[in-house]
Amino acid sequence: MTRAVSSGRSSCRHCRAQALSLCGIITKTCGNNHVPIGGADRILMHIMVSWEIEAEGARRAAINAALRRRLHGYSWVRPLSSFYIVRVRDSEDRAKILDGLKAVARGVNASERVRVLVGPIVAEGHYSGMLPRDMWDKIHKRTDTVQSGAGTGTSGQDRRAG
Repeated sequence: MTRAVSSGRSSCRHCRAQALSLCGIITKTCGNNHVPIGGADRILMHIMVSWEIEAEGARRAAINAALRRRLHGYSWVRPLSSFYIVRVRDSEDRAKILDGLKAVARGVNASERVRVLVGPIVAEGHYSGMLPRDMWDKIHKRTDTVQSGAGTGTSGQDRRAG
């Protein structure tokens, strides 16, 4: 459930429907995600994607490469070995990514298994943890509500964000 941050009305870029502005995402009461006209380039929405591959050697590498190809054309970062933060424009992007990942997972051999997890669209939020400084900058580039280009925190090999 989203919470209202501003009570202004705007129009959806795709269907031109009037919608309330909630948490930086234009959302109609039916729950469909809509993209606002003007300013949409400043609102950075993202999804979290993760997968597990049960396969050996070259097959594992080939499946992983096929999964990563499904992220082609999107700005993404991999802060952990099987965890991706992917910038998206709308729910259609999320659906396209999910459908592509599921197609790869369904196409593996009977002795192999691929598990995929795709989170909901997120328009705001703050990640915390221990990661190298340059990784936080890459995460912020894809997740800041209004793109600022500046990272936060202390210097050092690893740092805590939060």
